Amino acid sequence: MSHSLGTAGEHLVCFESFLYGYKATMVESFAQYDVLLFDKDDHYKLQVKTSARTRTNGQSYKYCIKTSKMNKTKKRGGYKKRNVDIFAMVHPEFRKIAYIPYNQVRTKWEITLTKEDFDNLTLKSALFFLQNNL
Repeated sequence: MSHSLGTAGEHLVCFESFLYGYKATMVESFAQYDVLLFDKDDHYKLQVKTSARTRTNGQSYKYCIKTSKMNKTKKRGGYKKRNVDIFAMVHPEFRKIAYIPYNQVRTKWEITLTKEDFDNLTLKSALFFLQNNL
């Protein structure tokens, strides 16, 4: 994936956030998340993953979350809960985003999403999970 494609995904996440009434801003590249989203008095750290990789003839899409070893224990993508609240999986062709709260990620390597996931995994549902500690 090119750097410009990743940046386009971050802009799309900010754009969609504004459409739904949230404030969002992209952060400097040295941060461990890409977008900071504000909802009333709360804020959430979003890690944006943009992919055009397809599987099964365009029926599902692959997003890599790299693992790293820290103290001999594998961590999700090297990302820790304190550094990321939500993963925003962007599919640039469809201009759609699937939002997955950190606690809902069930893999250490990669996430495969179907076209339906982009309709079902909304920003509103991700925030609901976080705000209700689900």
